[in-house]
Amino acid sequence: MPRSLLVKVYLWFLFAIVLTTASVALYIVLFAEDWQKRAQETVIDRVGNLRDVVSKLRAKGIAAAELDDVMQPVVDSYRATVRVLDASGNELWMLSAKKPEAPPQPVHQALVDRMKRDGPAVEFGTGREVTVALPMIVGDRPDGVFYAQARGPRPGWQTGEAQGRLLVGLGLILIAGLVLCYVLARSITAPLARMAEVAERFGSGDLGARMELSRANELHLVGDRFNHMADRIARLLDDKRRLLGDISHELKTPLARLRLSLELAKDGADAEAKGYLERGDRQVEQLAALIDELLLYSRLEAQPYAAERAPTPVAALVSEVASDPRIASSVEGGDFPLDRRLMARALGNVVHNALSHTSGAVRVGARVGSDGLVLSVEDDGPGVPDGDRARIFEPFFRADQARERTGEQGGHGLGLTIAKRCVEAHGGTIVAEAVRPDGGGLRIVIRVPIAA
Repeated sequence: MPRSLLVKVYLWFLFAIVLTTASVALYIVLFAEDWQKRAQETVIDRVGNLRDVVSKLRAKGIAAAELDDVMQPVVDSYRATVRVLDASGNELWMLSAKKPEAPPQPVHQALVDRMKRDGPAVEFGTGREVTVALPMIVGDRPDGVFYAQARGPRPGWQTGEAQGRLLVGLGLILIAGLVLCYVLARSITAPLARMAEVAERFGSGDLGARMELSRANELHLVGDRFNHMADRIARLLDDKRRLLGDISHELKTPLARLRLSLELAKDGADAEAKGYLERGDRQVEQLAALIDELLLYSRLEAQPYAAERAPTPVAALVSEVASDPRIASSVEGGDFPLDRRLMARALGNVVHNALSHTSGAVRVGARVGSDGLVLSVEDDGPGVPDGDRARIFEPFFRADQARERTGEQGGHGLGLTIAKRCVEAHGGTIVAEAVRPDGGGLRIVIRVPIAA
């Protein structure tokens, strides 16, 4: 049966509440009862001393007024109200402190009866108020009741020993609670962290990344839906790549036949007809170039390609792609390990893109340093809007200015995409940025790290 995450969290919190309640109850059972027993003994002993003094003074026959004067300071120190009752419960003498712990109350007969039956009786009230009933001793025998409302000892939790125990108990409860909460939080966040990692890998191009499903709960359901979505996306992309490759391959044979037919048609044709045929031949060449790019793109997409690096003269690489007289180049550094075929294709596509978007000069720079190779291609064309710079490396994407190109200057929409794949095969990055503050011009920067 699937375990609901809601039920799991609910049960964990319920367990925490039960643990806290049980800990408090255990503390009361272990310590509160022991404190009350010791407090009773303390109260009986203190009030018993007071009773003994009153008994001795009354035994001497001292007058009530004089007894009040003698006992008033003592009663004040106890913050008590004391009474002496005869065996029938009649009040023989009463004295109250100037600032009693609590207002004097009528005699609690049940407490007196309990004292007569079981011996000294103590009853704790609110705060530190305590009521005590003790047998009044005259000579060696009980004679009446000594009844007192007095200030009792401090509550047990206010004593140093009890506070130490309480702090230790609370500390243990806190530690147990922290451990339990960590276990709960970890059991929830760990699967979420794994899901985030898998989603990041999938978004970065690892189409084989999948969630590992274990327990059947809401997170399991999310992971299952993600895996289902990832399977569909991977199939769609695979079908797309296969379709591009198949179509491109199938078009090469008809194009070859068409080119041959155009060449044969030129023989014997007049000058005007030859002009039309040559124009058609150029269009066929552009179509053939597009198909070659589609085939290369589909191969790069179908299977990640690892660059086969070898020491390459960077100056020679730049010169190979910068033969156009409109290109100004500068190179700093010597050889660098590269897959020359892939990097020449990448740099060539970027340079061709720059030449297609400017009527002025194109600047190509290369620098070999301790952090790797940096290539830059800069033009002074109209530039690309901010929101489109990251997208120009997507297949068949064209910014507004690129769409305005016509005729033979138009590209195929795959050059920068292929350049990005070639750079990524080296473990590098390729980014586009504006040259001028107004957004004009375009600079494409390729960074290739030193091979590990």
